[in-house]
Order: sequence, then C-alpha cells, then structure tokens
Amino acid sequence: MEQRGGGERRNFSKEQVDVTDFYDRQKVLSFSERQQSRMVHGRNFHNWIKSVLIDKVITKISGPASVLDFCGGKGGDLLKWKSAGISQLVLVDISLNSVRVNIFKGSRSN
Repeated sequence: MEQRGGGERRNFSKEQVDVTDFYDRQKVLSFSERQQSRMVHGRNFHNWIKSVLIDKVITKISGPASVLDFCGGKGGDLLKWKSAGISQLVLVDISLNSVRVNIFKGSRSN
C-alpha cells in the first residue's frame, strides 16, 4: 500500500480511502477559529497531557532524541517537540494534505 506525492491510491482499501478523504477535507483553522470550538477545553487538556508526557519521556533520555510520530496530523505537536529539544522528528500521516501543512509549518518555525 503506497501513496505517492501526486495523490495516487494504489492498493488502498475502501476504508483507507474513506479515512484519507475525511482528513484531506478538513479545513486548517486559525487560532481564533479553534478557540471558538466547543471542544477547546478538551483539546487544551489533551494538549497539556501530551506536553507533560513528552517532557517526562524526554527527560529520561540521555543524549539527542529522535522521534517517529505516527498520525501526526496537521502538526499540532511541532512546538511540543521543538521545546523538548529533540534532534530529529519524522512525522507520518495518512493524509497527504496534513503532511503538506506540516511541511509548511516546519519551514516557518526555523
């Protein structure tokens, strides 16, 4: 099963195509738009938990850390990883659009 940069979907099951299409259709929201969501408090709590867990794991590692982030989405954790001081991040996601958003965010944060 592979997906190329052009968006080909060879050997994808119907379910995989459905999931990919769902995430590819998601709009990239601005910070103010995200703050108006009914889910903002749950999302903030979730992000706080992830920050604490990342910090706990990173502090137990001696030397530079490399991270493989499955289901990285649109890069909501990029700043968490950056502040953790990791040396390398490889992000994987089923949505090509999410990967493109991550590349854009990553290029802006340098």
